[in-house]
Amino acid sequence: MLEMLVQPTSAQLREASRLSKKGTIEISPIEMPLTLFTWGSKRVMPVRLTELSINESAFDVHLNPIRASLSIGFKVLTVSDLPLGHPGAELYYAHLAQKERLAGAARTAGLGSLGLRPGDITVGRG
Repeated sequence: MLEMLVQPTSAQLREASRLSKKGTIEISPIEMPLTLFTWGSKRVMPVRLTELSINESAFDVHLNPIRASLSIGFKVLTVSDLPLGHPGAELYYAHLAQKERLAGAARTAGLGSLGLRPGDITVGRG
């Protein structure tokens, strides 16, 4: 499923090829499904996968992988990457507004909101 986020389906590629041969489509990238990275209920952002590496390290008796490690890279999509009115653009605006609220709360919060007391921090010279 993860691999399908970084490449179009065979049906999409065949249809694009068929239409381009007929001259009824201009060659342009096929739009991939909107992918959301969710890091808690208040941090949901549209992303594009830029890297996907799968290392299969253990297999069953039929050589089906049973253990794998993944490396995933992605780019957060902004309003510069998405057309006006795209659902991903609205999600980015919501993500940005939440980030602004968190930054504002951090500016006004004291050490106590981090679970620290003034005597817990010492500044030394090295």
